[in-house]
Amino acid sequence: MSVDSRCGMSKKTVSDLALFGGPVEFAADGPLHVGRPNVPTVAVGRDRIGRAEFYALLDQALESRMLSNDGPLVRLFEEKLCAFLGVRNAVAVSSGTVGLQIALRSVVKPLEMARETVVIMPAWTFVATAHAATWLGMPVAFVDVKVDTQNVAYLDAMKEMQKSRRVFLGVHLWGRPCDPHDFDDLGKRLGVPVVFDAAPAFGCSHDGKMVGNFGACEAFSFHATKVINTFEGGAVTTNDDGLARELRRLRNFGFAGEDEVAGLGTNGKMSEAHAAMGLATLDEYPTWRLQNWARAYDYWNGLSGVEGVSFGSPPPGHGQYGDEHNWQYVQVLVEPQGNGFCRDDLWRVLKAEGVLARRYYHPGVHRMESYRTWHPDLSLPNTDWLAARSLVLPTGPSVSKEQVERVCGLVRFAVEHGEEIHDRIVGQA
Repeated sequence: MSVDSRCGMSKKTVSDLALFGGPVEFAADGPLHVGRPNVPTVAVGRDRIGRAEFYALLDQALESRMLSNDGPLVRLFEEKLCAFLGVRNAVAVSSGTVGLQIALRSVVKPLEMARETVVIMPAWTFVATAHAATWLGMPVAFVDVKVDTQNVAYLDAMKEMQKSRRVFLGVHLWGRPCDPHDFDDLGKRLGVPVVFDAAPAFGCSHDGKMVGNFGACEAFSFHATKVINTFEGGAVTTNDDGLARELRRLRNFGFAGEDEVAGLGTNGKMSEAHAAMGLATLDEYPTWRLQNWARAYDYWNGLSGVEGVSFGSPPPGHGQYGDEHNWQYVQVLVEPQGNGFCRDDLWRVLKAEGVLARRYYHPGVHRMESYRTWHPDLSLPNTDWLAARSLVLPTGPSVSKEQVERVCGLVRFAVEHGEEIHDRIVGQA
């Protein structure tokens, strides 16, 4: 059976590829995006917030003229987050990056020591993880990751954590928890605060405990591209009531009372309109999670056996050891072929066809400015290895099974004709 008849793809020869002048595969129904925003459905039933209910919440905020400053919708959203995650405190903020910033400041005592406190983190992450610390004047120490989980290598981190004035910032990459029990235990033993960047991990769990309950605190992103969103926003969760009070003070200019400023702070508050979107999308998370799982399963079936292509994100199942997963990302690793074909060739082929796959996270943060200037001799071989192979494919509720099958057909076709494609790309350069 030919590739095109099996996967519903129209390409017969390499010249049919859009990259070389052929028709665009997703001209009519594309382009397909990674992280296209999930939005409330028009109607979801009596007990859930659909689009009409979302508009009603906005009307409620407008009528009350309570648009910000810890309004009732923000408080309700925080309560629902606590109930969903099984955590004592959720502090809603204006963005995931602000959430990381106040999370880091909340664990550095006194705050004036921030510039002398080094934040240990992976370079295999979105650049905001590093920017959050650097913007506060806190220097970063990058450590390498393990290839299998793509999370921080324990022994590398431990060496850094044994030095003075350190904070550990782990990342639950692709929603896979970053050994939270091990790092919690290590942090307590060494007296090093532990914080987690949980931006990709809403709805995920580890050993039966939801992400949001680990470390001193964890910072979520509810950016428009995340599995639930508040247009733009985030939250910091903690089971430490005292730390929660500090987080609330930090997000509100440092105010500890009506007129009392107890120290430095910022404007990190979430608005009522953003909270209304959060309430609506949180309601629909179970449905979207199942749709994410279905698309991951379709990719797993469609790309099984493709030479040089493996899955980096967790496979579609019910998670290891019964843990929950959100299946928000479908990440594949594309191994360079002996004929010259590589990840970047496949990325160019897909992009031309209207499949806007992303090379997350290329390059590693240590290779970006200003970090590469500050750390010119830093060697992170696993990070560099992953950065040369990682490709994230479009998925989620806005992508259909039939579209995934066509994307898989394009990938198979490109790999099977890799040598000719690579030679033509080189010839065009």
